[in-house]
Amino acid sequence: MKTENSRKGFSLIELMVAIAILTVGMAAVGAILFASYESSRYNASVRRAEVLMTQLCERFKAGNVGTAAATDPCQRKLDNNGTAGFDPALDQCWNPSRNDGTYFCEWTTTTHASGCRQLDATVYWGGTECERTKLDKCKRKLRMINYYKQYE
Repeated sequence: MKTENSRKGFSLIELMVAIAILTVGMAAVGAILFASYESSRYNASVRRAEVLMTQLCERFKAGNVGTAAATDPCQRKLDNNGTAGFDPALDQCWNPSRNDGTYFCEWTTTTHASGCRQLDATVYWGGTECERTKLDKCKRKLRMINYYKQYE
């Protein structure tokens, strides 16, 4: 004869423990997805800074193409010591859209006895306080030193 206590099934406490375990597992999955998203966003901003840095290096190798009065900001003449990206409204070469964020760049070039030139450039971006007058407040920066000979 079967008694009522011998019936199989889950008690309310067992069900609550199972839901708690499932909740902890789903929270971990959510945290992993969020970390993946943040990592992708950061990597995209670093790739953008690398592209800007490469463009700057290529312009110096090409012999500072452009003129000081060029209407196209990407064709403005680059001085040996300078800055770029300080005015997003004017310098569309560095800040094509506000969606990409604002990037600032500063550089110096020096000539070595070997005939090679050294380009020391830094790209700054990130943070609400990142401005041309407060580059030290930028959260991110990418610095590159490049040696090159100008194309003839």
